[in-house]
Amino acid sequence: MTVVTCPDCGQTYDAQQKACPECACPNDNVLMEKTTPAAESLTPCRECGMPLGENVKVCPECGCPKDETKVQCLECDMLYDAELLACPECGCPNEFLSVQQKAALASLNSAEQAELQQERQKIAALQAERIEIQEEEEVKAALEQERTDPALSLVRTMKRVFVRCDNFTGRSRRSEFWTFVLFNCVVGFFLYMLLFACVGRDYITVSSATTAQEYWSRLITCCFSRHYFITSVIIIYVLLMSLPFVSLTVRRLHDTNRSGLWVFVAIVPFFFGLALDFSPYYGVVFLSAMLLLDSVPDNHWGRKYEF
Repeated sequence: MTVVTCPDCGQTYDAQQKACPECACPNDNVLMEKTTPAAESLTPCRECGMPLGENVKVCPECGCPKDETKVQCLECDMLYDAELLACPECGCPNEFLSVQQKAALASLNSAEQAELQQERQKIAALQAERIEIQEEEEVKAALEQERTDPALSLVRTMKRVFVRCDNFTGRSRRSEFWTFVLFNCVVGFFLYMLLFACVGRDYITVSSATTAQEYWSRLITCCFSRHYFITSVIIIYVLLMSLPFVSLTVRRLHDTNRSGLWVFVAIVPFFFGLALDFSPYYGVVFLSAMLLLDSVPDNHWGRKYEF
């Protein structure tokens, strides 16, 4: 049996006893045996150094997790976060991660990439919107320049008339109609003067006719027999302008909220005017008065617009 001596009273007793039976002084040898293994199993906290037991996961002092979160790179020996997929220094892959951890981190990276892609799409949409606004401003500036420049306005009007020459259902503004009419009047006057210059002396014979029927008969015969080139040019020009002029007149009537059938008001009197003993040009005057009216608000032929 192993005995120990009490340091206070000098009494000897069994070393297995926790305290001296005489003075109740604690047995230091038993306490050292019990506390030493426990102290050896404790792990100090890496933040504050407090000893942590085996079952303790989080330090009660600073809240730091007990598990190690640093790994050492196998290539450059650098310590880095264990949750990284690769070493930030040399790019060596983290071999300490499990397959599940790698998949989870890869999904997080893909989510970040998806968020970055959405941000890029938003930036691209804003840039496209900015470009569209700039293009609209450029178009408005070009239209404003056309309105102030008569030559550009005339070109735009003629182009619009010929592009819509087969459209009998829309609307056309008053400025478009009368610009086209004025242009044809100028060209028609020029062609008439050119024809008169070509006829020359033959016009004396034509003008000596006693009746209107004889006058037109001589003029037509003279034009087709001796001056067929300029006559062909005039006929081709009239044919080219007929369809655009009729469709434009119908659209102008729609713009005043009237049916396109009113165009026959200018045609019918030429067939019945002489028989009824009144001028056939009354229909042209009446139709021109309707075409001088301003546009009305939106109707079933379309909306009111400016151009």
